[in-house]
Order: sequence, then C-alpha cells, then structure tokens
Amino acid sequence: MKSPNLYSLQLKLNRYKLSYQLLDDQTIQLGGIKGLKSLKLYYIFIPLFIGLTIVGIGLGLDFILFEASGAVFLLYAAYGASVVKRKIALNKDIKIIKNGELLLTQDKQTTTLKPKNITDYKISIELVGKETYEGRLTIINSDNTEFFILGLFDTDKKMLEEDLDYISEYIKFKMNTTNIELS
Repeated sequence: MKSPNLYSLQLKLNRYKLSYQLLDDQTIQLGGIKGLKSLKLYYIFIPLFIGLTIVGIGLGLDFILFEASGAVFLLYAAYGASVVKRKIALNKDIKIIKNGELLLTQDKQTTTLKPKNITDYKISIELVGKETYEGRLTIINSDNTEFFILGLFDTDKKMLEEDLDYISEYIKFKMNTTNIELS
C-alpha cells in the first residue's frame, strides 16, 4: 500500500459521518458526529411519528393490522435510537493526530501517545444487528493499556475492515513523520 493521504482519509470520515477538523500544519482533530440532527430525524423521529400515527388510526378503527404495522415502525425507531446513541458514545472524545504524536482527550484528561510507546494497532469487528457491523480501532501502548480511537458502523464488513485499516495506516504514517507535507 502506498502511503496514506489526507484526502482519502477525509472521504472515509465523511462516509461514516464522523466529525473532523483540519488544524494547522496537516494536523487533524477527530471527534463527534456530523449531521446528528438528520440522523435523529431519519432513524428516530420520522419512524416514531409514522408508527404512532398508524397505531392511533388502528386503535380508532379497531383494526389490529394497523396496530401491528405501527408497532413495526415503533420498533425501528427504538432500534434507530440505540444505533444513534451508540454512535455518539463511541465517537464523543477528541483525538488529535499530529506529526509524531496522538493526543487523546477523554473525560477532560489528555493522554499523549508517541510512536515509541505504541506496541499495536488493533481492529475488531463484530455483528451488532441483523446486517450491521461495528468496527473499532484501538491502540495498545507499552503498558498494555488499550486506548479507543474510533468506532464505525456499516453493513459491509469487508469495506469496514479496509477503512479501519486505512485509518490506522494513516495514524501510523503521521506518528512516524515529522514535518512532511502530505498530498
């Protein structure tokens, strides 16, 4: 694989709607979720509104098929709420990728990781829904402490694995470079 570049990283982060900010000198800050309002609207509020409307009509007409149909939308809204909540929890902390170091801010505590202290980059993928995979990227330091970097959700396991691998390669590349201009 040729050396990872910032443009490809941005495309991958945009695909998963992860918030990032480019700081000075090719430093990138990760943290948060892009389009959180639209995620909540599409995955929670619209199905909730449709479900409650259909259930209400079914109760008014005393027609059990409407009530069952409405319940499906309500279940989808509950599932959507759990996915959005999990996505927020996984990516709320701030990570700053700089040349030669990675700064992790969790619970108002900042940890600085240097390349000499990192022993492994670990990618784990597990099935969390019928067709949804959750991928996690963690870094293990020389004290065997695991630091969570980011979590992604996708329906395509292979693409998720490739994207997490690319992001870890980008972090490795940035950690081992000093003042090299990336394309």
